[in-house]
Amino acid sequence: MQLGEIMVMRTLEIRKIRFLIPHDRIDYVVSRIREINKALEITVEGDEVQVAGDLHNTKMCKNILKLLWGESYG
Repeated sequence: MQLGEIMVMRTLEIRKIRFLIPHDRIDYVVSRIREINKALEITVEGDEVQVAGDLHNTKMCKNILKLLWGESYG
């Protein structure tokens, strides 16, 4: 770093994750997310599942994203 340069650190805070899920998988996905963290707020509207709450734990967030993308975890 040279004199006069400024280093900027950015932090991304995820508060909500929303995905379209095939209708036949919604119950499975919701139950698995509740197993990961019961404190998360899960909202289902049609084929859309929204997860909100404290998503700062990277491992938990990755597991939830895998479920929402259609992959299994664990």
